[in-house]
Amino acid sequence: MRGGRGCVLKIYYNPRLKELARKLRNNSTLSEVLLWQRVKNKQLMGYDFHRQKPIDEYIVDLFCPNLNLIIEIDGESHDRKSEEDKKRQIRLESLGFHFLRFWDSDVKQNIEGVILTIEKWNNTPPAPSQEDNTPPAPSQEGNTPPTPSQEGNRREREIDRKRCGVKISIFEQIGSNAAVSSEDGEVLYERIVKGLAEKDVIIILDFTNIEIITPTFLNAAIGQLYNKYDSPFLRERLKVNNLAKEDLELLKKVVERAKEYFKENSTDFNCK
Repeated sequence: MRGGRGCVLKIYYNPRLKELARKLRNNSTLSEVLLWQRVKNKQLMGYDFHRQKPIDEYIVDLFCPNLNLIIEIDGESHDRKSEEDKKRQIRLESLGFHFLRFWDSDVKQNIEGVILTIEKWNNTPPAPSQEDNTPPAPSQEGNTPPTPSQEGNRREREIDRKRCGVKISIFEQIGSNAAVSSEDGEVLYERIVKGLAEKDVIIILDFTNIEIITPTFLNAAIGQLYNKYDSPFLRERLKVNNLAKEDLELLKKVVERAKEYFKENSTDFNCK
């Protein structure tokens, strides 16, 4: 569990945000009220939650100081603010805070699923920190032009690239350790489609450092692929790596439902 792990971060914020936060609390959306009713007064896992909490130069929807967890509810206006929200999340994560995002419709229509997602996130041990021992890329070591022998082996390297596959880091793609929202799923979907457009290249989805995964994310990222490609093609060209057993089972269920919805018959899914 994350509770009690690490230290509670000291909160700094722009004092000018205090009055705005009070106004936002008095004009909450329905989804904010619904979720607040389920987490206030230490109802959820015994932890304190605050709503419309100023942090740094921002105001977040819900905040749990015990877990350093920020919860954001994305409504219809989110599409217009996606870049702004992404920059804000990157900034706050750099300060040590964690993020979970939910769609307004998910809170209204599936509040129990939202609560279970928060509990699952809390019960998932944080990924161990890893020192980066990766050797520097050639471009980092210098801009020396390739030798004739290197140029002559270009075709062999391309063949080896196709054989080994192209890895897509989910963590790097969505910029978070929580693969939760359909918006992030759409981002991954577009990246997969772009990769599959390269002839014969195998796409490997790497879930390293991803701590929470929801069906909403998987449906958007992978489920809808079965509307664009047939099952034999995806079996051959798409694999997953470093996915926990329970999350792999969840993925299989998502795929089965997608095939049924899109009138597919094949049932297996490749894992690397």
